[in-house]
Amino acid sequence: MFKYTWASRDNTVVWMSEKQPCTKPVKVRDSSTGEEVELVPIKVWVLAPRGRKGVKIGLFKSPKTGKYFRAKVPDDYPICGH
Repeated sequence: MFKYTWASRDNTVVWMSEKQPCTKPVKVRDSSTGEEVELVPIKVWVLAPRGRKGVKIGLFKSPKTGKYFRAKVPDDYPICGH
């Protein structure tokens, strides 16, 4: 899921998280055209209200119009993206 690396410079330790790129295609409804298409998300994150179970949201780009849109992705999809 996340890779943690550290870099030491002048006796300081800096922790960085590196997210993996998204590779698995997901079937979603393109909100700009209304068609159901299979796309690889640009980024996936969890959207959750405080203290409740959230949903995973993906950022997609429409192949026909070039517009960006968000859609729900399955719960087993890994968090990924830049």
